[in-house]
Amino acid sequence: MTLEGSYLQQTGGEREGVLPWSMPSPGLVLKVHMLRTVEERHGCMVPYIIRRLLWMVPTLLAMALLTFTIMHLTPGSPLDPVADNANPLSPEAQRNMAKQYGLDKPV
Repeated sequence: MTLEGSYLQQTGGEREGVLPWSMPSPGLVLKVHMLRTVEERHGCMVPYIIRRLLWMVPTLLAMALLTFTIMHLTPGSPLDPVADNANPLSPEAQRNMAKQYGLDKPV
């Protein structure tokens, strides 16, 4: 006796829909989604796009905050020489550049 046979015997020999242990085929699911009208598809897509656009704002703010924090937690400045002869500018030129780019001001 097969599983299908036992199921048909349990239900009185009538087969309604799909067997409980089987999944619908991907082709069947694809056909069902293709039968939806354009309005139904737009009805699903518009809230999705709005939701994604609304989530963009806090995501960009979080990224900006994280970048700002990491940049200000790192030691040194762009004008500090790391290795010997890495910065050929004189100390006076370094102070002038720091003033020009606002690197001498506190956060």
